[in-house]
Amino acid sequence: MSHRTITSRRRRGFALVFALVMIGLVGVGLAAMAMFFAVQARRTKALPVEAQEQQLLLAGASAVLAKMQEAGGGAALAEWEIPLPREAGAAKLVCRPPEHADTAAMVWTIEATVNGQTARQVVRLVRVEGRWKIEAATLRRP
Repeated sequence: MSHRTITSRRRRGFALVFALVMIGLVGVGLAAMAMFFAVQARRTKALPVEAQEQQLLLAGASAVLAKMQEAGGGAALAEWEIPLPREAGAAKLVCRPPEHADTAAMVWTIEATVNGQTARQVVRLVRVEGRWKIEAATLRRP
């Protein structure tokens, strides 16, 4: 074999290996992009449910505050489900009082369920100058 034939074969071998590596890299890139788009699609699909849950939790916190203002010292310590409009579908909003009553501070749990997905919010109420105020609210996913 001549020197030219060996060099030509080496070049073809290098070109083949280079092409296979490039095909592999493109394949990995496409797979990564597909996974990224799938995650984004799932997030986009979940956004309306999460937004509705957040709105329900805000409504629940407002309802708890209003009920505590209405009750005065804290006599209204029973769990209750807030009635929702028909447009809310199967959504559910439940407010749970603290286990122990306190005249200065209380921690309520508000639970919103939308399409089988549940979100909880813990709301801490404090009594300032004879009125209940929301001191803190913490979102908790089960």
